[in-house]
Amino acid sequence: EVDVQFRRAWAADTTPRGKDVHWWSNPGSWSCEGGAYWFDGLVRLAFQLDDPALKALASNRLETVLSKMHPNAIGFAWWLDRRDPQQVQEARSWEMFHLWIPGIAERALETWYRATGDRRAAEALGIALDRHAVSYGKFTSLPSAVFAAYDVTGDSRQAEAMDDFVAALMKPDKLARVFRQYLKPPKEWMSETLAIKRKHQAVMDMIPRHGVNASETLLTVFRAYQWTGDKEFLKAVRGWYGFFDRHVRQPYGVSTMDEEWGYPGPGRGTETCVVAAESWTRIALMAGLGEGAWGDDVERAFFNAGQNCATKDWRLNVYIQTPNRTSANPVQDCSFTGNGDDRIGAYAVKHSPLCCTAAQNRIVPNYIQSMWMPLREGGVAATLYGPCAVSLKTKDGVFAADEETRYPYGEEIVIRVKAAPEKEMPLKLRVPGWCAAPSVAVNGEAVAEKPVKGFVTVRRAWRADDVVVVRLPMAVRVEKMTSYNDRSKGWLSLSRGPLLYAHVVPGTDVNTPVEPVYVPEAP
Repeated sequence: EVDVQFRRAWAADTTPRGKDVHWWSNPGSWSCEGGAYWFDGLVRLAFQLDDPALKALASNRLETVLSKMHPNAIGFAWWLDRRDPQQVQEARSWEMFHLWIPGIAERALETWYRATGDRRAAEALGIALDRHAVSYGKFTSLPSAVFAAYDVTGDSRQAEAMDDFVAALMKPDKLARVFRQYLKPPKEWMSETLAIKRKHQAVMDMIPRHGVNASETLLTVFRAYQWTGDKEFLKAVRGWYGFFDRHVRQPYGVSTMDEEWGYPGPGRGTETCVVAAESWTRIALMAGLGEGAWGDDVERAFFNAGQNCATKDWRLNVYIQTPNRTSANPVQDCSFTGNGDDRIGAYAVKHSPLCCTAAQNRIVPNYIQSMWMPLREGGVAATLYGPCAVSLKTKDGVFAADEETRYPYGEEIVIRVKAAPEKEMPLKLRVPGWCAAPSVAVNGEAVAEKPVKGFVTVRRAWRADDVVVVRLPMAVRVEKMTSYNDRSKGWLSLSRGPLLYAHVVPGTDVNTPVEPVYVPEAP
């Protein structure tokens, strides 16, 4: 409702060609990128809420793609034909269009297929993500989309495409510059580049630092590890996120990526698209590696940066958020200078370009979808906490439970089992790394198991009415940091559990300018 481009997204009469698909020359391209983000959140949320109106909206909006895809389509651009050399050349030159669209749109169609069983969605995935996709040359999210599509459809076309993508990754000299960088762990000297802000194209070309590119590319590198078992891919992913956590992390849980990554600081920010993309990649790492620490990262981002992307009624959003908001332009030290808008950190109905307005739609549904996960060997894991009801198909049958909690505002999580397979199975419970003295009890009896890789495992024959109580005592923590963007001034943040404390500054509305709050340095 906020912009015509969302109404154009994959509508039957939206068939851009040539320069019209370039995001920098025609706003119609945002009906593709922004539309893909929007559909991704819409479809997940519709089924999570079991909301008839949202389901009908999702069905209506996806119907064009589902009904018009043909065997020779290019990506999900059903109006194009790969048999036409001219159209193939256009696709290869689209860069941003084909960098994102098939990779992000896959998630909406995958969710639709899982929820409805609509075979047209599976066929669309098979066409868009076959071996032909490798020929686009510049890709970040495409291989991860192929991996996910194969997981849900088992289509041999995606298996072949994944083999081709991995072969390309093994020859990084054939890849775009943005991809080559993320195939190896970063050198520590690269922290010196964090002081660079984008001022002109020459500086930007020095090193590819776009935040969403980083997260989507690292997700693809991780999927290559899962596909091949090659630990060099995993080493690269761990190396990069370790680098970001040491040098780029903001106290609200997401990296400093106000378009380009850089030193954190009170006036540096994070693009809303990055909040969604980085959290999604860390969710995949938790699921694929079985390591709870990635879930700690996701919760920190979700409960802080994720909620700060929008006002409480979700009617206004920011393009970029910062730890401190103390002026009419909350982004005071940002690297993003490309759109001529000096209020990209202010809450508004929409922002140009429309990517972040659309991407906020993914943050909550992605978290909800990832709160519980089935285990490959059978059993289930409670991976992200919050009040919910869960029903999961496991290897041996259905597990269902109600989770009652005030977390992250309370320390106790109560899980009431409603149904379980009639055999012994493991229940894994994530224990955050910040919790020094966690406890788990089943039906009032303490569990002696200690956390392994961030999870306590309780193995038993579960019965309806079993009650699991997880206690996660929270302590206040102080983190001291240095603002290298501002003459190496010191700054600090206070947290309790996964929550970052915030000082509420009185004002007439969310964008009212205020004077900076001065706190004298401790002696």
